[in-house]
Amino acid sequence: MFGTNQLTESWFARRAGRGPASRQRHQRPRRTLTVEPLEGRALLSTFTVNSLGDTGTGTLRWAITQANQTPGNNTINFSVTGTITLNSALPDLSDTTGLTDIKGPGAAKLTVARSSAAGTPDFGIFTVDSGADVKLVGLTITGGLASNGGGIDNAGTLTLINSTVSSNSVSAGSLYGGGGIYSTGTLTVTNSTFASNSAFGAGGGILSYGLLTVTNSTFATNSAELGGGIFSGAGIFGHRGTETVTNCTFVFNSAERTPEGAAGVGGGIYNADGTLTVTSSTFAFNSADHGGGIFNNGTLTVTNSTFAFNSANSDGGGIANEGMPAATLTVTNSTIVFNSANYGGGIYNTYGTLTVSGSTIIGNFASDDGGGIFNIGSLIDGGGNTITGNRPNDVS
Repeated sequence: MFGTNQLTESWFARRAGRGPASRQRHQRPRRTLTVEPLEGRALLSTFTVNSLGDTGTGTLRWAITQANQTPGNNTINFSVTGTITLNSALPDLSDTTGLTDIKGPGAAKLTVARSSAAGTPDFGIFTVDSGADVKLVGLTITGGLASNGGGIDNAGTLTLINSTVSSNSVSAGSLYGGGGIYSTGTLTVTNSTFASNSAFGAGGGILSYGLLTVTNSTFATNSAELGGGIFSGAGIFGHRGTETVTNCTFVFNSAERTPEGAAGVGGGIYNADGTLTVTSSTFAFNSADHGGGIFNNGTLTVTNSTFAFNSANSDGGGIANEGMPAATLTVTNSTIVFNSANYGGGIYNTYGTLTVSGSTIIGNFASDDGGGIFNIGSLIDGGGNTITGNRPNDVS
């Protein structure tokens, strides 16, 4: 039995924090509440186009205006299908605070077109301002007419996916080009088609002065004086930029002689002082005065690609590589067949460096010289080539 002194001592010990109960309480974990700032997040707004009209709420014109005025990432989608006919230029895509993502329902379901009515002013369909980041998905862009960029004029960052750019053109007498797209910024094209675009200057399909990446796309029946497909050409014209073309098809593009008599250059692509890489692509039935498939006076690397039935009135039915001395052409594991020209039915190389490895050059024709390869420059045989059956000779 405890005495009074023991009870008193035990009570005071617990009160002072030295007793068993106190020790047990101190062993329990203490919870501390803290307040942390929320992580910054970009705003996201969605604007829905529910009208095929050209004026008023719910139109594409209205949606672009709203996106330009709303900071952060914005999406423009469509609840309608059909054709949006424009009577005047749309507002520039000018928002520099985030991505403007224009999501169409599919190129076969939605078309944005400049009106063909008499008196309609000249304008391109879309304009991307410097600093803007824009994605265009699932729509057809057609009928644009401008001094540069009949379809799209891009000075910012543009990504084009699953879309068609067709029947756009650059005004007669323009010093620029880019019937389909004129780009001085960064342009990425995926799973898209460029058809029947034209330029009186350069780049019927695309004129690029910046960074260009094209994948899984088709360039057909585009025309220009310099580069039918890409200026880089009739299909593409690339000027002092960097161009990458992968898994693409270039067919029936043409670089045409001007009314003043200037030669057409680069039926599929004209690479002007730039760096062009072509991989797993096909060039067929393209035409030009110089370089039916590709004209190059920069650095061109061709790998696992096919050049067939292209033609040049002067030189380089398949590829023309011309430069003093900077033009460099490297062809690896590729097929160059049944192309024609006056000189260099397959490949024409003057004052540049040509390296050919593991490639097939068969059945090409030159009316004057160099059925397979016409060479006045540095020709390097990398081995593993089959060069035969070209007329009047295989290599000159």
